[in-house]
Amino acid sequence: MRWAIGIVVLVVIIVLALAQRLASFYTDLLWFRSVDLSSVWTKTITVEAGLGATFCVIFFGLLWGNLWLSDRLAPSAVLASPGDELVARWQQLAANHMKWNNWLLFSNAASFTTASAPWKNGLDPLNHLNDGFYVFRLPFLDWVVGWAFSALVVTLLLCVVAHYLNGGIRPGSPVQRVSPRVKAHLSVLLAVLALVQGVNYYLQRLSLVLSTKYVVDGPTYTIVHAVRPALVLLVAISVIAAALFLYNVRQQGWLLPVVAVALWAIVWALVANVYPALVQALVVNPAENVKEAPYIQDNITATTFAYNLQSVTSQPFQGNAPITASEVTGNSPTAQANQQSLSNVPLLDPTIMGSTFTKEQGFRGYYSMSGPSSDRYDLGRPKKPRC
Repeated sequence: MRWAIGIVVLVVIIVLALAQRLASFYTDLLWFRSVDLSSVWTKTITVEAGLGATFCVIFFGLLWGNLWLSDRLAPSAVLASPGDELVARWQQLAANHMKWNNWLLFSNAASFTTASAPWKNGLDPLNHLNDGFYVFRLPFLDWVVGWAFSALVVTLLLCVVAHYLNGGIRPGSPVQRVSPRVKAHLSVLLAVLALVQGVNYYLQRLSLVLSTKYVVDGPTYTIVHAVRPALVLLVAISVIAAALFLYNVRQQGWLLPVVAVALWAIVWALVANVYPALVQALVVNPAENVKEAPYIQDNITATTFAYNLQSVTSQPFQGNAPITASEVTGNSPTAQANQQSLSNVPLLDPTIMGSTFTKEQGFRGYYSMSGPSSDRYDLGRPKKPRC
């Protein structure tokens, strides 16, 4: 009876927690039915549920397989020390007895038209890929790599706990703290984790086309000459680290993994962070109008193509027609209109001059414009003669 009451209470709690989600679910169904698009709603729910179930099964298989391997690699007999009571109790007890929208874009990916694209063969000038790749394929690939990395981290941590509880990891042992088979298992997981991170660096390199970090959206001088090479180096470091993890399977101790992680951290800190900042500060900022000119032009070209403005014809407005005194004096309608316009023209407005100076001269990165100030000056007017 108590179990039945507990189950009923648990079901009620779950229903209340999912009430908002169920209401939204049903509302969407009614809306799609009202516009005769029930098939779209059905496909969306089917893909969302299918992807969720697929990746849950993959994650469960990955986690279960590694935990099963952890159990198989456990020592047959472990001499428990006085501080291993928790491990002994666990062994005694155990002896008896987790993005549908991105996927839709990815699975229905298509290339953008190249008939009137601004780049050669319709490919972007940095990675030489069609723009459709960044819209349809890249978001899902980023999600898959992020999911794989998170799943591996969780698996690694749980395997460490499992090996500790099974006796394969004994921090208090004076001789062998980690058994060779356990070290091999963890080293392989670390190697796979390093390779997944290398793929993540590669996708980050492709994503630089979408950067919004610097003066214009997309590639800039710092991205092309500093950030992009740094990510290539990080990909190489990830592969080297994975190789060191695998080589460590047959070695004594954990010196090689520590060296790999330390090298990785140093390269990431210096090459991927410090070096781009130095390039931006020392190379780009002093001559930003020169260094960024080709990338600004690429940005303008892409924007013009995106808004279909490439057929617009521009005509310069000279604005240098001569003006006569009769056009600004007298009582004629033209003179009165011109007088009204001229009276509204400020000579020197301190509230406007600062921003005007910055707009006119701010492209010169080697100096800055300070705001104007007003003061009284002796104009040398003649003094009145004394009587």
